Amino acid sequence: MSQQPPPPQFSPDGLYWWDGTRWIPRAGGPAVQVQQPPPPMYYPPPPPPGYGGTSILGQPSPGLRIVLIVALVIEALASGLLSFAFIVAAVSGGQDAFGYILGALCIGVFLVSCLAVLGAILRTPWSRWMAIAAGILITWTCVGAVLGIPILVTAARAPDLAKKPA
Repeated sequence: MSQQPPPPQFSPDGLYWWDGTRWIPRAGGPAVQVQQPPPPMYYPPPPPPGYGGTSILGQPSPGLRIVLIVALVIEALASGLLSFAFIVAAVSGGQDAFGYILGALCIGVFLVSCLAVLGAILRTPWSRWMAIAAGILITWTCVGAVLGIPILVTAARAPDLAKKPA
């Protein structure tokens, strides 16, 4: 029984054929017609006029500075009340060493949050970093889960914390 040789094998572009050891250029036109894929059925809509090419989701909203100021004022009020309570307890003599340390930390949080409020209102160059520090410090307290995380997020994303160049 004799085997017939296999039919010639052409390259995908049809310009070469395989002789069993190497590719040989084919004389004439391509043996295989290469099909182009059909054009896509869906074309995305053109961008709206004035669109800068950046994602709308990646742009922070301009009102974040006001939200940050409100959250920092609430933090300053809360830490101020705690600082006042610790000062009253220290004056009345009902504090031990741990109470003094805790009171000093609470006064520190109050001072940092007051500086952050002042910096955000005046649009100073250091206001973002002071607000982030205030958010981190308040996050170490029980109130932090409710108040510190929004402060951190808005301080990191607020676009208008610095003064506009003149």
